[in-house]
Amino acid sequence: MAERALELDFRERIDLDAEKGLLAALTMDPSSYFDVKGIITPEVFTHRDTVQAFNEIVAAYEENRPLPRLEDWNPVANHIDTARRLFELWQLRQISKLPGDLAGDLKKDDVTASGVLSKMQGEINRVQALIGQQRSDKAVSAATLFSEVMNSVEMQKGEGFGVKTHLPKLDEMLGGLQPALHLMAGAPGLGKTTLCIQIANHVSSDGIPVLFVTFDEVLWRLTLKSFCAKAGLTAKTYADGKFSDEEYADLKQAYDSHKEALANLHLIEGSSRMEVANLESLARQAMRRAGADTCLVVVDYLQRWASLKTTSQDFSFVVGRLVGELREMAFRLNAPVIVISSLDRKGYEDPTINDLKETGELEFSADTAMLLRENIRGTERMKRLDGTLLPRALRLNIAKNRYGQLGEVHLQFELSKGRITEKA
Repeated sequence: MAERALELDFRERIDLDAEKGLLAALTMDPSSYFDVKGIITPEVFTHRDTVQAFNEIVAAYEENRPLPRLEDWNPVANHIDTARRLFELWQLRQISKLPGDLAGDLKKDDVTASGVLSKMQGEINRVQALIGQQRSDKAVSAATLFSEVMNSVEMQKGEGFGVKTHLPKLDEMLGGLQPALHLMAGAPGLGKTTLCIQIANHVSSDGIPVLFVTFDEVLWRLTLKSFCAKAGLTAKTYADGKFSDEEYADLKQAYDSHKEALANLHLIEGSSRMEVANLESLARQAMRRAGADTCLVVVDYLQRWASLKTTSQDFSFVVGRLVGELREMAFRLNAPVIVISSLDRKGYEDPTINDLKETGELEFSADTAMLLRENIRGTERMKRLDGTLLPRALRLNIAKNRYGQLGEVHLQFELSKGRITEKA
C-alpha cells in the first residue's frame, strides 16, 4: 500500500500541460528560450513528445534551424515562472524515489541500521549534487539570474551577504565570511583554534548552525573553552582541576546562561573515516533542524586530517583533494568554510602566503587567506614564553581576499579568558 501511495505521489509531480505550454511559448519568442536556458534541461520533461519537442527547439536555436510547429499546444503567459515550476517538480521527483529505495533495503535479510543510514545519507548527497549540476556547465541568461540577485539583495539589506565574525574590522574587510573557503594559518599556540571557536560561538548565538570538526582537540576541552569564553572564565583553571567551590558555581552558571546561545554549535571529533560528503550531510541536517539557509563549518586542522587519509597517495595530493572538495561543499551549502592550516617553520615569526604548507594547493583553492602572528619578534618572543597568561598582541594579515581589501587586523589575545579582541 505504501509503495502504491508513493507511485501516485510520483505521478502528481508531473504537469504535462505546463510542459507543452512552456514549449509553445519558446517557439513564439527567441528571447524566451534564452531566458529559460539556464533553468531547464531535457530531464525536466516527462513525456516523449515534450522531450522530443524540447530537443528540436534547442537544435533550432543553437543551429539556426526552423522551429517545430506546436499549434495544438497553448503557450503559457509566464515562461520563466513555468520553467522554474517544472524544475521544482523535477527535483521533487528525484526526492520521491528515496523512500522507495529505503523500503527495498529494509526488506533484505542482512539489513543493518548503520548500513541503511549510510546508504540513505549517500543517496541524499547524490540527489543534492544532481540538482546542483542542473545549472553547472550551462550558459545562464544574466537577465534570468538578476531577479534572483535582486531578491537576495533585498533580503540582505543592511546586513551584507557574509556571516558575521563579530570582529568589526575583519567583517568590514571580508564583507563577513562569504560562502567560500577561508584559510586560517599561523604558528602553533598563537590562538588559531581560540579565534575560530570564538567566531563559532558568535555565529551560533546569531542562530546559525556551526559544525566545528576537530582533529586536534578532545571535545570536552572545546566545550569547556566555549562556555568559559562566553562567560569570561579561565578554562585552564577547570582543565587543571584547580578551582574553588565558588569557581565551580561560576562554571555551572555559565552553562545555564549560555546553553541556548550555544545550542547551534555542533562539535565533531574527526577521524580517518571522515569524508567531506559526511560533513556535508551533517551540515544539511543541522541547517534543517535550525530552519537556517546557511551554516558555518570549521575544520581544525587540515594537515592532521590529510595525514589520516594518506596511505599510498602523495600527501600534497590528499591536501589538494580535501581543500577542493571543501570549497565545492561551501558553494553547494551557500556557507562559509574555515580551514585551519599549519605553516612552514620559516614562516612562524612573519608569515606570508608562500609559507603555507602545500602552498600551491592552498593558495590556489582558498578564497581568503588569514595569517596570524605575534606582534613581537626574536628575543622578545622567547622572553614571553614563560608560561604566564599575560595578554598577547597579535596581527591577522589578510594576505588573500577575493571579496575585498588586503591588510592587517590588530588583535589582543587575553589568555586568561580565552578571548581575542580587536585593537584600534
